[in-house]
Amino acid sequence: MKNLKYLAIAAALAVTPAGAQTVHKIDKAKAQVIVSRDAEGFKDCGIRFIFAENTSERMDIYDMQMSVITEGAATGLITGSRSRTSTADLINLKGAPQPTPGPSPERFWIAKSTDAKPLVPREIIPDSEGRGFLIAFAQIDATVRQIFNVAEGYAMQVMLQYPGQPERVMELTAPLARGDLETLNACLADLTKRGSIPNSQRNKPASR
Repeated sequence: MKNLKYLAIAAALAVTPAGAQTVHKIDKAKAQVIVSRDAEGFKDCGIRFIFAENTSERMDIYDMQMSVITEGAATGLITGSRSRTSTADLINLKGAPQPTPGPSPERFWIAKSTDAKPLVPREIIPDSEGRGFLIAFAQIDATVRQIFNVAEGYAMQVMLQYPGQPERVMELTAPLARGDLETLNACLADLTKRGSIPNSQRNKPASR
């Protein structure tokens, strides 16, 4: 009876709770700063991070960007794409990963791994051309916070859900190089000085 009791406890512990999400660890990720300028100074500021997820059957490469854009009404902009190749083709050097056509992700969030509250876009724009691109708008303050979190090298979790597919949560780190950090800080400081980002929405400079 004791053995049966222990087996029952072990079986209960092995069951994943309803709604729980498996976190897939990413080994390879890289980031770079992205900026644009106009005659008055910096215009847009952000970060681009690329990461690869490998399984026994395939490799997916995600190319993500988070930016503060000032064209018209200033806002946070999130974009992304996914390319894929089979593990067999990768091993046999049969070409680079190809974009995965189809509908856009219907859900997305990003958060520091230790934070409870993620950045959730206020709007996701469907990709009318069927390329599977993510195009989303978010609050400026939340976007700036997550840009800094990635830039400073914190462990980040990214969730993407495509129509008809389960949620996929991936964890990665992609710190910016020191020179890129300095450029990012200068860009966001300039937007704040010019009034494109309200002072209440300006986080501390990124550092590492």
